Amino acid sequence: MSIFQLLYTSTAQSDSSKAELDSILEAAQRNNAKANVTGFLIFDGVNFIQLLEGAERDVRRIYQTILEDKRHTSVEPLLQESKAARSLSNWAMAYTQIDKDGLRQSGGSMNASYALELASMLKQNATPMRLIISEFLSAAFAKSK
Repeated sequence: MSIFQLLYTSTAQSDSSKAELDSILEAAQRNNAKANVTGFLIFDGVNFIQLLEGAERDVRRIYQTILEDKRHTSVEPLLQESKAARSLSNWAMAYTQIDKDGLRQSGGSMNASYALELASMLKQNATPMRLIISEFLSAAFAKSK
């Protein structure tokens, strides 16, 4: 079975509270686990970047729900491709929040070793977007050590 990956960015509503953001994460973890979809979510205080991977129909169904969610705007797909295997097999939704200075805030489940593992995976069969994300993760988590 091939694995479909979809990477997108979006912008949080300016009035989103921490409780709403926590709700997004909890729903993503729960719904993704039920659908056997793995991925990561990074939030920098303004923008989200999320990777979803799994069966194409499941990823597209979750993505449709994301498109309809009014807690964020400007949803833009950046990458859609099929792979032979998952990149993030153990993460129903790895998560971290990066503050405005690029420092990782506590409370996210994506630790430095996961982030650096992901950065390394993204460099394999690199595309420009994968390299941008890889460099972002490497720099952000290097600062948080």
